[in-house]
Amino acid sequence: MARARIVCGECGADLPSGAVTCPACGAAVELPERMQENRRICTVCGFRNPPAASVCESCGARLPGASPASPAPQRERASKPVRPVAARGKGSASGKEKGSRFEPWQMIAGVAVLALIAVIIYLLLPAGRGTASRALPASQPQPAASMAEIDALQQAVDANPRDAGALLRLANTLHDHGMFARAIDNYNEYLDLEPGDPNARVDLGICYDQLALQDSVNAQRYFAFAVREMETAAKNAPTHQAAAFNLGIVNLHMGNLEESNKWFKRAVNLDPNSEMGKRAQQLIQQHTIPR
Repeated sequence: MARARIVCGECGADLPSGAVTCPACGAAVELPERMQENRRICTVCGFRNPPAASVCESCGARLPGASPASPAPQRERASKPVRPVAARGKGSASGKEKGSRFEPWQMIAGVAVLALIAVIIYLLLPAGRGTASRALPASQPQPAASMAEIDALQQAVDANPRDAGALLRLANTLHDHGMFARAIDNYNEYLDLEPGDPNARVDLGICYDQLALQDSVNAQRYFAFAVREMETAAKNAPTHQAAAFNLGIVNLHMGNLEESNKWFKRAVNLDPNSEMGKRAQQLIQQHTIPR
């Protein structure tokens, strides 16, 4: 039996069965009441399906009142495999189940929250002391590789206690890893062999300064040792900028601002364009005593 011809009331184009809008002009399709009877309206896309249909001819969703024995067909995607029905969102059989995949806005919000937490943690971390020392905190556990290096250097010193180079390498390594008490012993043994080395003497003073910052009970004694070693280096090598700069640092830690600025100014006079000279100028500005 021939089917009734359905045309668009706006442009006169032929309409496919169940169409909601005209494919030619986009106008909404209004079927006569007699043709709307018994039509199965898809709750997902609104397509008007024939009375006997169990799944939507347009989107494949199960139609209201359809028998469970007639599963909705899964539609292939061009770029991705078809997901199981349980993992789908709006394209699932019921059209109402929520998928397990995160929406883009949820992922963006999650990244933003993590970034905010990272910024807060960074801002709450304590700032460094700003001294000339390269030392790590003495309480920080040392990696196995570092300890192996220290053990190897210690063995070299034990094998030849008069080897000045081995003593200095061990002292510097202990210094760099925050092991100041052991570093002091090795610096002293090295300076017994090489008393005129201003770099080693300044580093020895830095170790005493760091111990003073860690041990409030013995701080004054350690500060005095630090000043003694650095002033000796400055006396033996008057142009040694690191000695002047670090004497400024130690006196600053002791609260002697006038003495601190005196040594910082000497460091600036020795070389105002070096990194140490520029840093000394900044510290002078920050800690000048108002008159």
